[in-house]
Amino acid sequence: RQITFNKFDIHLLSYEEIKAAMESQGIDRPDIYSNTILLAETVGDYGIQEGLDLLPVQYKSPDKELAKVALEGLVERGLSENQEYLDRLEEELQIIKDKKFAPYFLVVSNMINWAKKEEIMVGPGRGSSAGSLVCYALKITDIDPIEHNLLFFRFINPERNDFPDIDTDIQDTRREDLVNAVLDGADPVAASRLLNALGIRGTGKTTMLLKGILADAKSSPELKSAAVRALARSQQGAKDLVAMAKAGELSGVLPQVAAVVIASCPSGDIRQSAADVLPMPKAKGGEKLPPVAELMKRKGNPLVGNPLVGKAVFAGAGTCAKCHVVNGEGKSVGPNLSGVGAKLSREALYESVLAPSAAISHSYETFTALMEDGRSVTGLLVSQSPEQVVIRGVDSIDVTLPAGEVEELVKQPVSLMPADLATTLSADELVDVVAWMETLRVTQ
Repeated sequence: RQITFNKFDIHLLSYEEIKAAMESQGIDRPDIYSNTILLAETVGDYGIQEGLDLLPVQYKSPDKELAKVALEGLVERGLSENQEYLDRLEEELQIIKDKKFAPYFLVVSNMINWAKKEEIMVGPGRGSSAGSLVCYALKITDIDPIEHNLLFFRFINPERNDFPDIDTDIQDTRREDLVNAVLDGADPVAASRLLNALGIRGTGKTTMLLKGILADAKSSPELKSAAVRALARSQQGAKDLVAMAKAGELSGVLPQVAAVVIASCPSGDIRQSAADVLPMPKAKGGEKLPPVAELMKRKGNPLVGNPLVGKAVFAGAGTCAKCHVVNGEGKSVGPNLSGVGAKLSREALYESVLAPSAAISHSYETFTALMEDGRSVTGLLVSQSPEQVVIRGVDSIDVTLPAGEVEELVKQPVSLMPADLATTLSADELVDVVAWMETLRVTQ
C-alpha cells in the first residue's frame, strides 16, 4: 500500500482558518486561537551572536590551565604512572582544545570542587560526561571511564559542534549557595547572563534568589539591574517587580530598568498595573514610546530601521557623538562604541538608550571626588595613583587632582549620560539609531 499525503492539506493555518476549523467541531472558544495570536505577537526579533564568551570566568590560557589541573588530578588519583591513562588524557585534552571547550571544564570544575569543599552534597556524575577522563581527573565525576570501559566520544564528538553537557546532581537545599558563589566571582556581563538564564526558569526558588539580590545592600548596581531584567522574564517575577515599585522598594536606576522590561511583558494586566508606577520614557515632543518588543519589529520588517539615517541622528539630534567615539570620530567620554554591534543584542542596545544608567560598562562608571576645600568633581575615573586622581568630565576634559587633597572617592549609581536621552529622539529615530549601532561590529 502506497503512503500518500495528497488528501492532507498541510500548511500553517491562518487566523480565519483556525477559527473556522474550531467552529466546525462545535468549539466556541475564540480565546483559544486569539491567545495564540497574542502570544505570537509578543515574540521579538533576537539576533544570533556567535563567538561570544558566555562563561562566568575568563582565563588567559585555558588550555594550559586545564592540562595542568587535569594532570594534577591524575596524580591525586594515583594514575599518573599509567601510560594508558596518560594517552587517554592527552587525546581528550587535544579534542577539548580543538573545540575551544577548556574554559567550560575549568568553570564546572571550580563550581563542583567549591561545593564539595563547602560540604554541599554532589552526585558522582551521570550521563555521557562519565565517559570523560578529564572530568574524572578534575573530580567533576567520580567514575573511572577506563575501568568501566566508557567512551569519551559519547560525550564529545569531534565531528559535531554541540557544546558539552555535564549533568550533575547538587544538594537541592544548598543550590542557592552555589549560585551566589558563582556570582561573586563573575564579571558583570557574565553575572547578568547567569541571572537571565535563572529568570527564564521562573520558579519560586529562582524568584526568591533574585529578590534577595535586590534586597542585599552588598549587591552591585550592575547585579541589581540584571536581577530586575531576570525577574521580568517570568509572569510572577514581573508581578513582584510591580509590587516592589508600588511599595517604593526599587531605588536608583532600578525603576528605569523595570519600566523598560515590564513594558514588553506579554501580560496586558501586568503592563496595565505598571503603567502609573513604572512609566516608559517619553520620546521627542512627549510622544509615547511603544515597548521595546514592538520597536524591534517596527514597520512590519524584522530588519527595521535605516542605518544611514541612524548614523546622522547619532551625530546630530541624538547628541551621542559628544560622548562616544565610533571609528575614530566623536569624543572619548564614554565607552568606544566601534564594536558595540558585536557585543550587545538589539534588545540590549535599546535598553542602553532608554535606561543608560543600567547599561554602564564597569570600566566607565561615574565617580565623585570630594576635596578637602569643599569642592566636588564628578566624571569618569581615568586613573588613580598614590600621587594623583584623574577624572574626565562630560566635556571630555581630564581634571588632575592631587591624591592627598581628595578626602573621598564616591562611586555614583548613575551614568554621565542624560537620563532623558530618549526625549531627544522620536520613536522612528530611535529605531534608526539602533539599526546603525547594530552595524558597528569592528573595534577600532
